[in-house]
Amino acid sequence: MNRSFGCKNEELPVVCGFGAISLARDLSDFTAYSPMFDPPYLTAFKTKIDAVAELVQPLSEMVELKVITERMYQTVN
Repeated sequence: MNRSFGCKNEELPVVCGFGAISLARDLSDFTAYSPMFDPPYLTAFKTKIDAVAELVQPLSEMVELKVITERMYQTVN
Protein backbone atom coordinates (compact mmCIF):
# COMPACT_ATOMS: atom_id res chain seq x y z
CA MET A 1 0.00 0.00 0.00
CA ASN A 2 1.41 3.39 -0.98
CA ARG A 3 0.94 6.45 1.17
CA SER A 4 -0.75 9.30 -0.66
CA PHE A 5 0.32 11.95 1.86
CA GLY A 6 3.64 13.46 2.77
CA CYS A 7 3.31 13.99 6.51
CA LYS A 8 3.77 11.71 9.50
CA ASN A 9 0.88 9.40 10.34
CA GLU A 10 0.15 11.21 13.61
CA GLU A 11 0.07 14.57 11.81
CA LEU A 12 -2.54 13.48 9.27
CA PRO A 13 -5.66 14.04 11.46
CA VAL A 14 -4.40 17.53 12.39
CA VAL A 15 -3.75 18.51 8.77
CA CYS A 16 -7.12 17.14 7.68
CA GLY A 17 -8.76 18.95 10.60
CA PHE A 18 -7.49 22.24 9.21
CA GLY A 19 -8.97 21.25 5.85
CA ALA A 20 -12.31 20.47 7.48
CA ILE A 21 -12.33 23.83 9.27
CA SER A 22 -11.64 25.63 6.00
CA LEU A 23 -14.30 23.61 4.22
CA ALA A 24 -16.88 24.37 6.91
CA ARG A 25 -16.00 28.07 6.98
CA ASP A 26 -16.17 28.48 3.18
CA LEU A 27 -18.70 25.78 2.35
CA SER A 28 -20.70 28.01 0.01
CA ASP A 29 -17.57 28.78 -2.04
CA PHE A 30 -16.59 25.13 -2.20
CA THR A 31 -20.14 24.12 -3.20
CA ALA A 32 -20.13 26.78 -5.94
CA TYR A 33 -16.86 25.32 -7.22
CA SER A 34 -18.16 21.74 -7.16
CA PRO A 35 -21.53 20.40 -5.98
CA MET A 36 -19.63 17.44 -4.52
CA PHE A 37 -18.62 19.64 -1.55
CA ASP A 38 -21.92 19.79 0.32
CA PRO A 39 -22.87 19.37 4.02
CA PRO A 40 -23.08 15.54 3.81
CA TYR A 41 -19.57 15.52 2.30
CA LEU A 42 -18.30 17.63 5.21
CA THR A 43 -19.93 15.29 7.74
CA ALA A 44 -18.41 12.22 6.07
CA PHE A 45 -15.01 13.93 5.95
CA LYS A 46 -15.11 14.72 9.69
CA THR A 47 -16.15 11.12 10.41
CA LYS A 48 -13.14 9.84 8.47
CA ILE A 49 -10.85 12.22 10.36
CA ASP A 50 -12.14 10.87 13.68
CA ALA A 51 -11.57 7.29 12.50
CA VAL A 52 -8.00 8.08 11.45
CA ALA A 53 -7.29 9.86 14.73
CA GLU A 54 -8.48 6.79 16.65
CA LEU A 55 -6.26 4.53 14.54
CA VAL A 56 -3.18 6.72 14.89
CA GLN A 57 -3.49 7.34 18.62
CA PRO A 58 -6.23 5.33 20.30
CA LEU A 59 -7.97 7.01 23.23
CA SER A 60 -7.36 3.99 25.48
CA GLU A 61 -3.62 4.27 24.81
CA MET A 62 -3.66 7.98 25.66
CA VAL A 63 -5.40 7.27 28.96
CA GLU A 64 -2.86 4.58 29.78
CA LEU A 65 0.03 6.93 28.99
CA LYS A 66 -1.45 9.58 31.29
CA VAL A 67 -1.65 7.03 34.12
CA ILE A 68 1.97 6.00 33.57
CA THR A 69 3.09 9.64 33.51
CA GLU A 70 1.21 10.36 36.74
CA ARG A 71 2.87 7.35 38.41
CA MET A 72 6.27 8.60 37.29
CA TYR A 73 5.62 12.04 38.80
CA GLN A 74 4.46 10.47 42.08
CA THR A 75 7.56 8.27 42.22
CA VAL A 76 9.86 11.22 41.58
CA ASN A 77 8.14 13.30 44.26
